[in-house]
Amino acid sequence: MIARTPVKQQKGKEKLDVIVNMMKEFKLDQKEIKDELQKLGAEQELIKEKLISIQQENKVLKNENMVLRQENVEIKKEVREMRIDIERREKEQRQNNIVMTGLPIDTDNTNVLKEAMENFIKEHLEIDVKVQIATKLGAETCLIALGSKEEKFKIMENKKKLKELQTHKIL
Repeated sequence: MIARTPVKQQKGKEKLDVIVNMMKEFKLDQKEIKDELQKLGAEQELIKEKLISIQQENKVLKNENMVLRQENVEIKKEVREMRIDIERREKEQRQNNIVMTGLPIDTDNTNVLKEAMENFIKEHLEIDVKVQIATKLGAETCLIALGSKEEKFKIMENKKKLKELQTHKIL
């Protein structure tokens, strides 16, 4: 066997020391990487839990939104039905109205005008009616709201009697 010279042994030992030091550094680096991976794993778990929580909250909000949308649709339908009902009632009320023109109106007080119209109709048309509302529209124009269509029909049948009045042309 051949003996090695001390210089070659020294160089071999130095190389071995360098390799050992490199291995120690790799081991430290490996440990740091492992610790970092554990931290990242823990953070990833937290993020995963938060994501699940957000997904559950999103699901609850979607359900609430769906319920609110259904309520909104129902409310819109109800409002539409109410609007139709109001329009129908207003139309029925307008059907009971008459407009009297040609009679001088000297008051703005609705109660006085209401009484005057009741008395005028009773005196000149010989019909006893209940005037709901009387509103002055102009100097010789008045809107009279009656209680029923029958009352309006009676007045319309007897309006020819108003032509007999010589003082004013009343329709």
